[in-house]
Amino acid sequence: MSRLLITFASLFECQKVFPEIETKFFSSPFFSVAKDVDAALLDVGLLPFATALTSLFSKNYWPMVIQAGIAGAYLDRGLSIGDLVRVDTEILGDQGFQEANGSFQPWPIKENGKPVSYSASHICYSPREISELKGVRGLTVNTCTGTSLLAETRRHFYDVDVESMEGASIFALAPIFNFKAYEVRAISNYVSDRQKSEWRAEEALTQLRNKIIKPMVFS
Repeated sequence: MSRLLITFASLFECQKVFPEIETKFFSSPFFSVAKDVDAALLDVGLLPFATALTSLFSKNYWPMVIQAGIAGAYLDRGLSIGDLVRVDTEILGDQGFQEANGSFQPWPIKENGKPVSYSASHICYSPREISELKGVRGLTVNTCTGTSLLAETRRHFYDVDVESMEGASIFALAPIFNFKAYEVRAISNYVSDRQKSEWRAEEALTQLRNKIIKPMVFS
């Protein structure tokens, strides 16, 4: 396997996937977890994550970067809490403008009026553990969905499966810094009325560690 960087948005995600790593290392720009495998704790949100990743690549280089973490699944997309998925495309979900009638228009858009999507690298270059996952469509948002009404609006308008706050960052930066980019997510909750008491983030991340990260990194 080529030299690899695994990135996380939150300390919680990083600690659950790599519990053997001492907490002191999480304050470093990146740290080694195995031969030819590094990990980095960046930041939550589209802009902070992209800025931190750009800073890393200003002084370092990895031919492959994997973004790992949790995501919410939209209803009626065939996904269950605890599922592991490979996100193949990302759309910016709340970047755009509002018309005078209150309707939302996404930006940027293609010539056909459809939102621009950012794509992962070709699946043929990905580790086997990731290539065998179910591929889904992602929506990257600055403001997480908190109501069933907004969830249905976003799901229908964008035709997406999962929601996160960082996904588009890594795909947009991959061609700029010339690395292969992949995103793997564990489904921790459904995108609907926000009820964190019903989330299963810890269980989802345990699945991510045991079924994907551990065999890929430590085997």
